[in-house]
Amino acid sequence: MKKFWKYLRILFSVVLWRQVRVALVLFFEGNVAQILKIGALGRNSRILPSAQLAFAENIFIGDGVGVNRWVILWAGPNSKIIIGDKSGLGPGTFVTSDIHGKRAGIPYMGQRGKEADIVIGSDVWAGANCTILPGVTIPDGAVIGAGAVVTKDIPENAIAVGNPAHVVKYRTP
Repeated sequence: MKKFWKYLRILFSVVLWRQVRVALVLFFEGNVAQILKIGALGRNSRILPSAQLAFAENIFIGDGVGVNRWVILWAGPNSKIIIGDKSGLGPGTFVTSDIHGKRAGIPYMGQRGKEADIVIGSDVWAGANCTILPGVTIPDGAVIGAGAVVTKDIPENAIAVGNPAHVVKYRTP
């Protein structure tokens, strides 16, 4: 009976309904509204509901691509994110083509950042919680290990892991 009252109290709490409102706004603004503006979304591609997009008009997704839970595709106003056919982004992956500047003495919000296109080829898999930074090209067949931070281009069919990501071996047919 104690649990019943506990859950009833939660159900009628102001905090719950504020959180529900925020969650719905984030979902509609960062997911649904952005998907409607997306530059291209290929056939049989799926973007799960918890994924968030920014400047979706600069995001181009090929056929058969899987964008998993909690993925963030953060294109910049002047840069693109391009993902080839049959690629996948694991849960929690963060792909950003736009980052803040890092000069000392100037607040980061007032600095001009770095913006550069990101190109992810076909048949690429980025494991859970990867970070892919501006200007990176990940060509066809590459695999990015879970938690890797990709700061520079990766060779074709390479398997890259770590922070910063480095090649540990290559995929073979």
